[in-house]
Amino acid sequence: MSTIDEIASIYQASPTPNLILKPDAPKFTVLAVNDAFLSATQTTRSSLIGKSVFNAFPTDSASNFDIKNLHQAFDEVLKLKKPHKVKNYKYILVDAKLKSLGLRYWRIDTFPLLDQKGDVEFVVQTLEDITYVKLAEERTKLAQQRDFDLFNFSPVPMWAFDINTLRILAANDAAQMEYGYTLSEFLHLTVKSLRPAADVPAMMEVIESKIKPGLYNKETVRHITKSGKIIDVVIESKPLPSWGMDVRIIVALDITAKKRLADLESLEKKVLELSSTSQVLVEEVLSYYVKGIESLFPQMHCAIMQVKYGRLYNWVSISLPTAYTAHIEGLLIGDRAGSCGTAAFLQERIIVTDIKNDIRWLEYREMALKSNLLACWSEPIINSSGEVMATFAIYYNEVMQPDEQELKVITRASSLLKVILESRQNADALKETTVLMAQAQQLAHFGNWSWDLQDNTVSWSDTLFNIYGVKKEEFNATFEGYLSLVHRKDQELVSKKIQSVISTHEDAEFEERIIRPGGEVRYLRSWAKLKFKNGKAVKMIGACLDITESKKIQKKLLSSESRLRSLVDAQTNYVIRTDLDGNYTYYNKKYREDFGWLYGENDFLGYSSMNSVSAHSYKPAMEVARLCIQNPNKVYQIEIDKPHKKGGTRSTLWHFIVLTDSDGNPSEIQCIGVDITERKKAEDAIKQHNVQLKEIAWAQTHLVRAPLARILALVDLLKEPEPGMPANPEVLHYLHLSASELDEVIRRIIDKSFI
Repeated sequence: MSTIDEIASIYQASPTPNLILKPDAPKFTVLAVNDAFLSATQTTRSSLIGKSVFNAFPTDSASNFDIKNLHQAFDEVLKLKKPHKVKNYKYILVDAKLKSLGLRYWRIDTFPLLDQKGDVEFVVQTLEDITYVKLAEERTKLAQQRDFDLFNFSPVPMWAFDINTLRILAANDAAQMEYGYTLSEFLHLTVKSLRPAADVPAMMEVIESKIKPGLYNKETVRHITKSGKIIDVVIESKPLPSWGMDVRIIVALDITAKKRLADLESLEKKVLELSSTSQVLVEEVLSYYVKGIESLFPQMHCAIMQVKYGRLYNWVSISLPTAYTAHIEGLLIGDRAGSCGTAAFLQERIIVTDIKNDIRWLEYREMALKSNLLACWSEPIINSSGEVMATFAIYYNEVMQPDEQELKVITRASSLLKVILESRQNADALKETTVLMAQAQQLAHFGNWSWDLQDNTVSWSDTLFNIYGVKKEEFNATFEGYLSLVHRKDQELVSKKIQSVISTHEDAEFEERIIRPGGEVRYLRSWAKLKFKNGKAVKMIGACLDITESKKIQKKLLSSESRLRSLVDAQTNYVIRTDLDGNYTYYNKKYREDFGWLYGENDFLGYSSMNSVSAHSYKPAMEVARLCIQNPNKVYQIEIDKPHKKGGTRSTLWHFIVLTDSDGNPSEIQCIGVDITERKKAEDAIKQHNVQLKEIAWAQTHLVRAPLARILALVDLLKEPEPGMPANPEVLHYLHLSASELDEVIRRIIDKSFI
């Protein structure tokens, strides 16, 4: 059996701090300590020997909280008689005045010294100061914690994964928020889970070529979130040695909005280029655009509906069910006509987040729900005239509210569609107008031209080349080339006209003759006008109308009119025309010769025809004129007395008729007359003769064989009756005769009486 001194001397030589305790639980009295222990704990032997190990050391009870580990060590040593290790004993050294001397970490081995009977005779504790090791570990841990904090609090999604198993080992908060997975869910995923199936083969090639060799990698890829949404990200990855040689960290920057914006701009550019190609139908342009949008936003189903006569017609819908589009074909717009019908009717954006419960879809929801269309947003496409041309709609297979990016897509799409549809609308109208203009120019033999004053180049329309009879490739497209085609007798006049336009800036209109290559002369009516830029004349534009045929017709008409006028002037009848107020618009030579003296003018067109009518014929003439105007194209006959140049009256017989214009309205009064003065005299003579014959017959009946006394009595009776006495009825028949005529009657009667 060893004494305490022998045992103490053995441990005294040890460089490891130790102390020997008496197994007098629960006190465990300190029996011996070596110098190494005293140095390590900065205590004295006298302050420790004979005291309980639990109160032999100055202590700050608030800081030294690991004392229970010592109790557990002693209990197990006494009970099991086996060594016990305390791997990490935290202790704050203090001096006699309880002044802290610093935090210390110890590894304490407690083991029993047994006597010959196997009982615990002494308890030995050896201490290893691991403060520096522990502090280094804590510093490492703190650094790791800081790294983790930086990793976890980064606004950019980050995760670490094993390059062999591809299993995700960690994911920061940003990754959890962006992708929708919890940390626990992330730890059950592999990096393949974040890629669309179609992209996995390409990812595995990169893992083999760059990831496993430990190379830095940066690329743009597609990721899938927990909700199934596909996002575009730029990922950077590199090894993470502090986590292990097979661990790699990934940083993923979401560029979906940026990439989609760039892709959308690229799509819009291609669509505009396609739309500018006149050979491409508008339906092809719209289909290309809708396909492009749906490829950028796979969750969208887009449709463009044309609005015609207050109804909707399917224009383009790539991914919508045909049964649904057929159901809404010809839909009448209104304030409860779904999203598109309402948008077209109200001319405003309509957002329906839940088709099933929106009153605007009441009559159409059944087919929409059967087609799994649960939300629909529609924007009217309105042209500059305020007319709704179409609607642009976005459908979703889930109830949802549009986010800012989706609203921007709607706005951009509607703006672009307005440009496309309105430009096509205008282009179609322009094309139609151009065709009509070309046809009109051909039919009317009307062509236009322009002359660039800066470089002296002339351009003609196709019709103008046809008028001149020259080919484009043979035409000297300059002013001099044009002038050379003008008739040589008109060249100076045309040149002066053109120069006058340039100098005075006033438009010009003139006639010119041109000579076609075959020698044919044609007549043109031409117009010229200047165009200005920054106040300077830069171009002259104009047009030419081929009036050759009208010139020929005009010559024929003039010739015909001349012959007709000669014919009319050769007539002995009077021919005149007046306006509806009776003013001359035409008269022939015969009329001018007989009545021109009344006006004292060589030309009396515009004068009133009523000035040539005698006073007693004025009223009947006006009445006939009125009847003519009331009954166009009906002939009225009237006798009118007119003054004779030699005195007296010229009797005339007229036929009046009112002529009408192309609309059937009265325009002129045509009058054809004849001088009946001599006929009137003859008629009067005949009338007088008839009267005389009647008188003779009467006389023969009543006076023949009358005695002379009776004849003389008759003569007396024929004398002026006395005042107050009535005339004899037998002689009333003769009262209208003049004295000479009465004498002739009496003479004849007397002659017959004596026969």
